Amino acid sequence: MTWAAVTYAIWAFVTLAALFLWLASWRGWRVGRSCVGRPSALLRDALGGRTWLRVVVVLGWVWVGVHVFAR
Repeated sequence: MTWAAVTYAIWAFVTLAALFLWLASWRGWRVGRSCVGRPSALLRDALGGRTWLRVVVVLGWVWVGVHVFAR
């Protein structure tokens, strides 16, 4: 496997996980004993007060955007 194939496989997994979370929150599914929250709220809670992590996420999205539009 090349570096590009591994990178795209990781992003495909992230995309599928986000889609699953969105569907689970929309349908009101339960995982264990708690309801699945909205992905945006989960991300907001995870990034709250961590400026450096927010910067990493933004840079990651910029990297993805550059590579998607460069194709």
